Amino acid sequence: MNQKEIFDYLRSEGYTRGEALYFSGRVLKFDPALREAFERYATTGEKPDFCWKEWSFDSLAERTSFKQPRLFFYMDNLMRDPEYADYIRLGFLGEE
Repeated sequence: MNQKEIFDYLRSEGYTRGEALYFSGRVLKFDPALREAFERYATTGEKPDFCWKEWSFDSLAERTSFKQPRLFFYMDNLMRDPEYADYIRLGFLGEE
């Protein structure tokens, strides 16, 4: 998918124009495997089976109120920033 296709998909999911512009640019910078999972989800609706370390889309969805496609952006943050993973694990998700 190119940025316009990603933008159009995000708009169809309720993102504002500004959000869709920002996040469509972020998708282009995803890890290749995560980007592939995003594109497959956006075009087919297929539930992603992508995992990174102990994190899967199912584990994020079970422990948060986030839905697709927002979970892709949280997964990207987890992959890029180990401190963010600690924040999610210890603070945001309420684990001790």
